[in-house]
Amino acid sequence: MTLAWIYSVAMLVKSIVQEKEARLKETVRMMGLKHGTYWLSWLFSSVVPLTISAFLLAMILKYGKVLRYSDPSVIFVFLLVFCISTIMECFFISVFFSKANLAAACGGLIYFVLYLPHILCYAWRDVMSFSVKLAVSLLSSVAFGYGCENFARYEEQGIGIQWSNIAQSPEEGERYTFIVSIIMMLIDSVIYWLLTWYIENVFPGGMQRKLSVAIAFVGGSKIIILDEPTAGVDPYARRGIWELLLKYKQGRTIILSTHHMDEADILGDRIAIISHGKMCCSGSSLFLKKCFGSGYYLTLVKAGAEKMSTQRSRIRQAEVVKGDDSSQSSSPDEGIGSQSGSDPDLSGIKNVSLLLWRHVPEAIFLESIGQEITYILPYTGARDGTFSLLFKDLDLEMSNLGITSYGISDTTLEEVKGKHTNRIEDSESAESTNGKGSRVIVGWELIRRQFLALFVKRFHHARRSRKGLIAQVLYL
Repeated sequence: MTLAWIYSVAMLVKSIVQEKEARLKETVRMMGLKHGTYWLSWLFSSVVPLTISAFLLAMILKYGKVLRYSDPSVIFVFLLVFCISTIMECFFISVFFSKANLAAACGGLIYFVLYLPHILCYAWRDVMSFSVKLAVSLLSSVAFGYGCENFARYEEQGIGIQWSNIAQSPEEGERYTFIVSIIMMLIDSVIYWLLTWYIENVFPGGMQRKLSVAIAFVGGSKIIILDEPTAGVDPYARRGIWELLLKYKQGRTIILSTHHMDEADILGDRIAIISHGKMCCSGSSLFLKKCFGSGYYLTLVKAGAEKMSTQRSRIRQAEVVKGDDSSQSSSPDEGIGSQSGSDPDLSGIKNVSLLLWRHVPEAIFLESIGQEITYILPYTGARDGTFSLLFKDLDLEMSNLGITSYGISDTTLEEVKGKHTNRIEDSESAESTNGKGSRVIVGWELIRRQFLALFVKRFHHARRSRKGLIAQVLYL
């Protein structure tokens, strides 16, 4: 009967690992789902189909005259307990795999192999003590096998297992009864779950990274090189690695590569940005933002619904108000004021812009999306006290301007990186357009280079894995 669930075991293990492989599990954890809730959902979704199969199998065994004397409800409960222990065993197996197809292939095989010890236990049943039988029953398949033996012996006696004799043995002096088999399968379920929980929490895709980083600090190393230590981990584990690095960085030189600029901003004393194999810039976070940043971002939130969304880039105001009839100098933002009479939204933007330009003439209107208006303010305004006067006037005029709130933020390193990346891409695109620095290789020349590249790659692979090369030669 153990073979009846091999396919179900393989599919269940595959489904669990498939969620892990697709990173769906990390996604729901980021949304606040706890481990217990996640595994409980898998338990309920797995119990339902296996319960149906256990019920059908119990009916077949009873009315198919295989277990004609036993109570069908006892058969069903026995099979249901085994289904629960099998599900917990699938949970335990799944934590060791990260590829769904491999997990499916190995899961069914492991499930079958774990039943094989019962064959030896059956052959040695006369010499095995009760305590040894309990020990081997920590494998749920073995406990299931002992229960099947009790079924067989009671059927041979023409009695069958009933609720009244589940605590009695069909053999004189045998302490391993049918109820012991059920209890051991329930204990196995608890053990499988505890092992699953322990391994899930002690050795996940995040904990392994933290362990690897911690190992790098063992031995009092003064120079630590870390290659993307937080790549592919969930935000909680990523924060834990940050705390570990900040705690042990004193007295050490840590060289760390990362694609996350917020990580570089928090951890890095000196930051070097590399794009397309070229060093773009290096320095402290403050230095890079000051030299390559656009400035401060002033974001104002408008009151009421917004019906129109406009986006402008690098619009400078050079308007000088000399009177009601005075002439105005040409301005890239002239279009905003030209439609103020017909569009109240643009009129509101113009009023805000005039207030900003009165205090900070270098302010740049960036965009107006939804209910937010964004301007870029130069760094000089923070040093000469201009911003304090601007913010005072904004606080006084907020109701007149239709503004509910405002905030200011600094340029991020991600923007600095994007600016250098775009500059290099534009430069390479221009060179490619001019026909410089590129040549299309076709025909035998292409085949020769590809073959040579593969040969060099495999040569270095074989050179680094001498044991594997020797094993292959000896095997051949």
